[in-house]
Amino acid sequence: AIESLKKASDIEPAKMSAPATIAGFDLILGNFDDAAKHIQHLREHGPSDDADLVEGESAFLQGRFQQSRDCFIRLSQSEDPLYRSYGHFLMTRLLAEQGKYNDALDAVEAGLEDDLKTGDSAHRAGMILDRAYLNCRRMHYDSCLEDVKSAIDLDRSLPRLLGVVTLLGQAAYEANGGIRTRMAVELRRIEAQLPPGNLRPLSDIVRSHARGEALLAEGRWEPALDEFRKANKLEPPSLGKEYLARALITAANHASDAASARQLREEALDAYAVTALKPQLVWQWPVDFVPGRLSNDVLSYAKLAALLGPWEEAQRLLKTYVSRRSSPDPDNREDREAANLLRSTQ
Repeated sequence: AIESLKKASDIEPAKMSAPATIAGFDLILGNFDDAAKHIQHLREHGPSDDADLVEGESAFLQGRFQQSRDCFIRLSQSEDPLYRSYGHFLMTRLLAEQGKYNDALDAVEAGLEDDLKTGDSAHRAGMILDRAYLNCRRMHYDSCLEDVKSAIDLDRSLPRLLGVVTLLGQAAYEANGGIRTRMAVELRRIEAQLPPGNLRPLSDIVRSHARGEALLAEGRWEPALDEFRKANKLEPPSLGKEYLARALITAANHASDAASARQLREEALDAYAVTALKPQLVWQWPVDFVPGRLSNDVLSYAKLAALLGPWEEAQRLLKTYVSRRSSPDPDNREDREAANLLRSTQ
């Protein structure tokens, strides 16, 4: 595929789609030097938007966070409203990966204001959902639920609903008592209102996710795991599997014997590994993932690896996590947990 795109770029060097796509593939493969060549081509032969976008992603993957931030700032100031929107989305994700949730929320508000001016309801729904997710991470559940309903009012597409049910499921998994019950009720409401039709396999994937998240929030982990396994079979293997990991961990916590529990946790570790060990799968196009998704999966993987062994892998990931989040918000529970876990494995 890359060779074909290179030929297309040679034939029509003024067109930006081929070098931008090649650079994206390079990021997935970790070929940062080759990606840099195509980024330079983008800068020399067209508007800087594509170059800033890919360079910002590449810089993040190489740990150059200030460079990444500079690229996304420029992107959010583009003359093209689509790229401005991308800039706000990407800045939100960069800040969330660094544990700067308050700053990430400011980036969301800037994007919402911009999209309101342009009338871009789909991207506005996405940004409202980003705000909902960030508020859930901060345990501001009332705001989260309000934004979920607002996002659905703007965009009831199947991909958007998939994002919504996953967000609510993640929130329910970390909450308890009345909050979890409210999340379960909202999940059932969304499941009942899924649009009719058979846009397979997407419609089947979304229905399995919605049912699975509702069941897991209700404490019915066995049928929830069945639904998630159905979804997993239909989805590409490169997509994140954190939803499956959550159900597997819950099942392990209720296993009848230690051997079964360990087997389930090892399967959950493999599910988290899809993204935790391959950050480029998220950051080649992080807009498709919730803000901070990579860091969340890395911490979840490290916690399981510390439990199951080997500790060396958990230590390596935790050091990367702590380095990326060197100046997080002071009240972040995840960063306290990561620091304590790192100390316990040394």
